[in-house]
Amino acid sequence: MEKHLMKFPTIALGLSTFIFSGMTLAAEPSTPQPETFGSVLQLDKSQKNQLIQLHASAQECMNNIDASKFQPQIFLNMVKEGKVDEALFEQQMTVQNNLHEQAARCRITYYTNVSKMLTKEQKQKLVEMYQQQQSG
Repeated sequence: MEKHLMKFPTIALGLSTFIFSGMTLAAEPSTPQPETFGSVLQLDKSQKNQLIQLHASAQECMNNIDASKFQPQIFLNMVKEGKVDEALFEQQMTVQNNLHEQAARCRITYYTNVSKMLTKEQKQKLVEMYQQQQSG
């Protein structure tokens, strides 16, 4: 495997068809696009501009997640061989859990920053959107 940094979105796409996709980064909920937020929350022009900046920051946060140590083919090899290598399994699960944590931090930072700029009514809609994202 090459020694370059694999960016989070690339690895998430690559894992979407992987057998353990329920446990991988592909399972991470995505953040709604600014246009979706803008229309649902009925943002004014100033809020829309702030939202675009916050979304860009969240995207940068996700792009800066280094997923190079996560090697899903290791799990696939275990399936092919019919044997679990406990040390490799534990190591890869630790890496995977760390990636989930980093992605969750980017996402919750985005939602909390958006929340700060909203009116009470808009904030309630944001909470509803967040809850739908978590359950869907």
